[in-house]
Amino acid sequence: MATKINWFPGHMQKTTREIKEIASLCDVIVYVLDARAPLITFNEELLELFNNKEIVYILSKKDLRDANKDKEVLSKFNNQNLLFTNLKNHNEKKNIIKIIKKITFEKEKRMKAKGLIKYNPKLFVIGMPNVGKSTLINLLLGKRKLKVENYPGVTRKIHWVSIDNFHLLDTPGIMSKRLEEDRDGYILSLMQILKAGIVSEKELFYNVIILLSNEYPEIVDKINFALSIDEIDVEKNLENYCQNNKLTLNQAISKLLTIIRQQLMTFL
Repeated sequence: MATKINWFPGHMQKTTREIKEIASLCDVIVYVLDARAPLITFNEELLELFNNKEIVYILSKKDLRDANKDKEVLSKFNNQNLLFTNLKNHNEKKNIIKIIKKITFEKEKRMKAKGLIKYNPKLFVIGMPNVGKSTLINLLLGKRKLKVENYPGVTRKIHWVSIDNFHLLDTPGIMSKRLEEDRDGYILSLMQILKAGIVSEKELFYNVIILLSNEYPEIVDKINFALSIDEIDVEKNLENYCQNNKLTLNQAISKLLTIIRQQLMTFL
């Protein structure tokens, strides 16, 4: 049932080239990651476009993460400039501004020493699709200026916006050119970071149930599904679920994936 999972369309290649051309302007990288899959939404290839720039990691959707794994997440990022956030909460703005100002303070001081009285640091907001980059910028702007949807690929061009004493570059989401592990692809599909249709709902459901049975069996139990160790198990248990709930196969899969996406989880 498994397919090779990749998604790197032409506009991502174009954006990569455009960012590389202006990367020297960057003072701080604001790297937006999904708190439910911080390592999987981290694209090392993006950082290679920059030369030793300071980084702030914004882990969005903290309300959907498994907080029990926070310490492990922090250790993976060496506890450096990382903030768990819910970008739909306006109270998060002050925390984000604070961590950015902490990093830009020294550069601003150096520029003032050179005679530049007012220096506005340039922040590059980067990350995979649908992790919350535009939502972050709208939060900082204090108004809905950038279009935001709960599916990937809405932002297609890079553009600058200004806020307070910062210039921010909003960039389209850029995937890794290839996903080495199918597990990563299924998790990114579950998080709706991969474009819908790259993985069929049926294939996604089968593999997510097997994954959750291993890593979050309590979620499988909570959605009233049986633990499944392989595709044969999932198929049998799905048939039982459909019969018990008087649903078609597609109805059951769609319903269960919707419920699963509302559960607290973190994959590393």
